[in-house]
Amino acid sequence: MASSSGFADYVCEQLEGLGRVQARRMFGGFGLYLLIRGQSPRAGFHPGGSQGAVRRADRYLSACEAGMPRPAPEGLQKSPMFGLIAADELYLKAGDSNRDALLAMGGKPFKPFDDKPMIMSYMSVPADILDDAERLCELARQSLIVAGKAPARRLAKPRSRKEA
Repeated sequence: MASSSGFADYVCEQLEGLGRVQARRMFGGFGLYLLIRGQSPRAGFHPGGSQGAVRRADRYLSACEAGMPRPAPEGLQKSPMFGLIAADELYLKAGDSNRDALLAMGGKPFKPFDDKPMIMSYMSVPADILDDAERLCELARQSLIVAGKAPARRLAKPRSRKEA
């Protein structure tokens, strides 16, 4: 089931306390990313605290700039995906540090296919928390930390063609 862009806009507005959040269309839903200036935050990005995550990320990246690749021309990089929207429901990245809290709040694991047992490492966010921007930002901040600790995906090695 597809998600509406109106719901994605609402979620991004609720997450303004984190900084600039981008919802990018993917597979009928949306992926959520925090946009920051400079180098991709994959290594060491930690959006702790209650305000100014973007400013802290900028300071961190500026301090680490020596020896790191130059930023993209537009100057913004995406954080790892920390949330997704499917069927107009918000799911946040879950790991050892935040899975129990999300379960205690009534979160359910994201299951992309009804007919398959596959479960992904994202948990749903209950509606009462979605309406409370401060609590939602705190949960999203924890999900950003979990997403930043996840290993980067490796590209598949190209297969060699056998000559006949």
